[in-house]
Amino acid sequence: MLQKYIIHPFLIAIYSILALLATNYDQVPPTFLIRPLIVCICLAGVILFIIEIIVRDWGLAGFISFFFLTIGLNYSDFSVQIEKSNLAKISFVMIIICLAIIITTFILNRFIWNKLSEKFRITKLLNYASIFLLIFPSYLLLKSIITNARDSIVLEKFRPYQNINVRLSKKVVDPDIYYIIVDGYGRNDVLNEIYRFDNTPFLSHLQAKGFFVADRSHCNYIQTSLSISSSLNMSYLDNIAVLLGEKSTNRVPLRKIMRESIVIQSLLNIGYKFVAFNSGYIPTNFDNADIYLSPFSNLRINEFEGLLLYKSALSFILGKNPEIPVFGYQSQREITLFNLGELGKTSDLPGPKFVFVHVMLPHPPFIFNRHGQFVEHDKGFTLKDAGDFVGTQQEYVSGYTEQVLFLNSQLEKAIDAIISSSAHPPVIIIQGDHGPGALFRFVYSENTCFKERTSILNAYYLPGVSQEKLYPDITPVNTFRLIFNEYFDAHLDLLPDNVLYSEWEAPFKFIDITGNGSDAAVCVGQNHK
Repeated sequence: MLQKYIIHPFLIAIYSILALLATNYDQVPPTFLIRPLIVCICLAGVILFIIEIIVRDWGLAGFISFFFLTIGLNYSDFSVQIEKSNLAKISFVMIIICLAIIITTFILNRFIWNKLSEKFRITKLLNYASIFLLIFPSYLLLKSIITNARDSIVLEKFRPYQNINVRLSKKVVDPDIYYIIVDGYGRNDVLNEIYRFDNTPFLSHLQAKGFFVADRSHCNYIQTSLSISSSLNMSYLDNIAVLLGEKSTNRVPLRKIMRESIVIQSLLNIGYKFVAFNSGYIPTNFDNADIYLSPFSNLRINEFEGLLLYKSALSFILGKNPEIPVFGYQSQREITLFNLGELGKTSDLPGPKFVFVHVMLPHPPFIFNRHGQFVEHDKGFTLKDAGDFVGTQQEYVSGYTEQVLFLNSQLEKAIDAIISSSAHPPVIIIQGDHGPGALFRFVYSENTCFKERTSILNAYYLPGVSQEKLYPDITPVNTFRLIFNEYFDAHLDLLPDNVLYSEWEAPFKFIDITGNGSDAAVCVGQNHK
């Protein structure tokens, strides 16, 4: 059968998708694979059919289709390897042209194919090779499906993250609530000590508007999904860690925990609308919101599909089109500019509303300078941070401070617009999910810079609430406990403001490092080496 039927073009198309899943299986919901699989299988069929019409030989058409699909769907992988090799000086476009010439020559001289005495063996070999390639990513897909199904059952049965009895009292006038997450935004004293950057002008602007800036605030968790899951559920994730297990790397349940969080559900229950922006980051992309705002609203491509486009040869064309969210620098810029530009306009939407926006700044990659001009990169797009950052420590410090300055200017405009145009005084929280990572390493060590990673910007605009109710070292886990108490008579106890560390490869193996980030001596000693 394997020597008679031409299945390898379809298998290599499936492999290209599953291989990408293999490096993201702990963050990508399996349902994200359905549409790409259908499209790529159909694409393989169309290419095979068209080439067969040209060459009039199914075996030869399958052979050519195999290489077209292999190169076309994994273009970025080939280009990266060529850049690392001695061929780096040769234009990859020229290599593609050369391959096209070779294939064309092969098509025009089909007698070469016809002279092969056992052509069926090529088809058989490619079929077997394709099946072999599929084994490992298929295993990871199956593991992902089983793990997510098991974890979903566990979370549905116990729902430990929603064990808080929250009853909000609806008021005559309920304020609009803006929750602005600025990814990796550090606290001013840390920026001063480690980055030699004084953020006082921006903080003074906020304070002049009436904000309370918690100048000793820390995050509760050092990873985005953990941090936001905790803050939106007003609780620590210890029970989740127990249920999923310390060895679990599956972050997909955190997406569900955020989407069905206590904060969102409690506000919906008293008549709030949920407004969310496209963050460009799968875990915090709330496309289930009542109002979902995105620069790509006419073409709903999820982040995994955008990554597939980025890997394919189509990225040459589509990557330049701001209307198509191909995973990369261009889409990241478009999303960021859209979110910062439209945030101030959301006050015009009917209320009451809960507005959530996750701005992927000043977190790497560093794509803006202080004036908002695009910073060009000659390396592949990545969101890697801390010890995995692609660049030097000095490049991190320089790029980070430039991006902070740009972000500050845009936040000032958005905040001014929200406050001035809101029908009733709004509640606004500007909060880092964690701090920056020029000196921080995810591998637990006494020599890593905990203070840098755990110290965050945490600013509150709470009209009608005395700032004495707030305190300098408040952490995100208590943000909505305090807000719900002051505005909705929720009577929730505030929790201890703890800081929990976990490595990237073991996100649920928590280590309490409360107090370990108070001394910056190690950090400053490492700086500017």
